[in-house]
Amino acid sequence: MASTTSTNLSYAYINFLKDQEKDIVPVQNIQNFHPKNAEDFVSKKAYMVTWRDLASDADSAEEGEYKAQILMLGATEEELEERISHTRVRVPKILDTSVESSSDDDEALIVRSTIAKERKQKKRDQASAQQKSLKTLLAENIAKKKASPLFPTSSKGNGRCLCGLEAKYEGAKKRCHQAENKVTELEATIKKLKQEEEVYRTLNIKLQTELLNKGGTF
Repeated sequence: MASTTSTNLSYAYINFLKDQEKDIVPVQNIQNFHPKNAEDFVSKKAYMVTWRDLASDADSAEEGEYKAQILMLGATEEELEERISHTRVRVPKILDTSVESSSDDDEALIVRSTIAKERKQKKRDQASAQQKSLKTLLAENIAKKKASPLFPTSSKGNGRCLCGLEAKYEGAKKRCHQAENKVTELEATIKKLKQEEEVYRTLNIKLQTELLNKGGTF
């Protein structure tokens, strides 16, 4: 597979250091970070990341800058989500030596963490609702199939079709019985002919024997 170049490295999978919340953010939101390839980052280094709540309205969107470590780079969010779902992403321990954030930063951090958790829960609820909907639809289809007869007779056309099939079946059954009876009769006739043939053969032998005996007396 071809390596991802810097021109299409648009997203990063990161881990916020203070609350250990993970998220996918645009690479442009990471300050002083210009990767040349998908491996051009240090997972044990802290980066300053601008976080925005994209789920909110533009006028009221929460925003702040937080320290985070980069775990993975990719071209799209979908690519990173696919890789994350099939890979156990290791989170190296790093030492955050930055100064303590102000109370305003702490409040913004709480808001960001709460919104992120709400977004994750919403995704889980949507996935669960979709799964339940599919199960319900499947159950309804199975119930409909079980309730439907093998040969529907609700319409007149289907009723006539079924009657025609039954008549053909009865006719074939009757002809089969007639053929069986005919075979039985033929077998009886053949047996009787064989018996008569045996009698004629015996009589013929007896007659020939008598003629030979009479001929010997002259």
